[in-house]
Amino acid sequence: MKSSKSKLNYGNIEVDDRIFDPENTKVRISTMIDADVVFALREKARKEKTKYQTLINSILRQAVMGGDPLHIDAIEAALLKRGFVKKARG
Repeated sequence: MKSSKSKLNYGNIEVDDRIFDPENTKVRISTMIDADVVFALREKARKEKTKYQTLINSILRQAVMGGDPLHIDAIEAALLKRGFVKKARG
């Protein structure tokens, strides 16, 4: 949803319309995520010195929209090592 104007004017403040691009607009949602996944994401975010919600957004963006491939095996191995998940029985 792009504006035909390159800049929007709100009162005496000029606002670049790129801030309204979908990738720059956040939407609040409510969802349920398994506790072990949240703990693992928080730990990973702490190690990467980022916020865990930013990490969740990044992972979802990669999974849904492409980009760098997710390293599922590495994530799974880390979760197994920390005891957050158990190895599935074949």
